[in-house]
Amino acid sequence: MVAGADDAEYGPPAHTVFAAVRAARVPVQLIVLPGGHTWQVRGPGLESALPWLGHAAAPHLVTPGAGCSALCSAAAIE
Repeated sequence: MVAGADDAEYGPPAHTVFAAVRAARVPVQLIVLPGGHTWQVRGPGLESALPWLGHAAAPHLVTPGAGCSALCSAAAIE
């Protein structure tokens, strides 16, 4: 999770969600960056999460040439 230190609207709820997720013993990280609810905060926050997102998504990616699961069938796409 990422929050801007000056984000008066979404910063406090981010801290609340972070505390609830942590209380549920789910691994979570809250990064508070200087700024408000802007791309100057979101951009670096997304960039810092990309390695984790790639690692988390890797088992679900379709390997080229390995066939296609039901998730990528024409019926599933429609």
